[in-house]
Amino acid sequence: MPSPRFDAMSVDLSKKIGDYKAAAGTDGEKVTANERNAILNRALAELFNTKWNEVKGDKNLFIQIFPELYREVEITTASTGLYTIGVIGNLDFDFYATFDARKDTGNVYITSLQKGLYQIVKSSKHPHYIPSAAKPYVFEVNRVLEFLPATEYNAQKVKHSYIKFPVNPSDGTPFGAAGTYDSPFYSSWHEIIVEIAKQIYLDMSQQKG
Repeated sequence: MPSPRFDAMSVDLSKKIGDYKAAAGTDGEKVTANERNAILNRALAELFNTKWNEVKGDKNLFIQIFPELYREVEITTASTGLYTIGVIGNLDFDFYATFDARKDTGNVYITSLQKGLYQIVKSSKHPHYIPSAAKPYVFEVNRVLEFLPATEYNAQKVKHSYIKFPVNPSDGTPFGAAGTYDSPFYSSWHEIIVEIAKQIYLDMSQQKG
């Protein structure tokens, strides 16, 4: 069973809503297995978004809460210093926000900056934000990473660290019972996620009623 955490939460949710099924893939009398999957995926996203908003997008504080949502991958930039996130085979469809990056050659640290500074860095109009080999920057715009100065990142290997969102990293789809990928949250969040899912179910039931 490749998704034990997600499947265990599905079974637990079925108990919580009085529709117990011993297997995550088994339909209940109140909700189908697919409906439970959808509710749980909403709960995963709600937990993520709630905590992200609580820390006001502070990446360091967020990773202190969810160290399991930190991921480092090796990527290779294009000749223009660009890298497109979410290409089949790269397993980074779960990308949410760049944490940091570093160039393999010389182990150079690459500073991730907010999008509002993009034009300032691109035009080199501010003396504090002039990209160089020793002081490079990376921006994420529309799921494309741009490394500056571009001339330093012509087909270069880079270690890219990012915060991942709870979706399938291979294609960005929601998780499912007995899926290839499991919920990224540690098991310690199991009860909280199930309680969020239960409340989502109850809200849905009231709306139907």
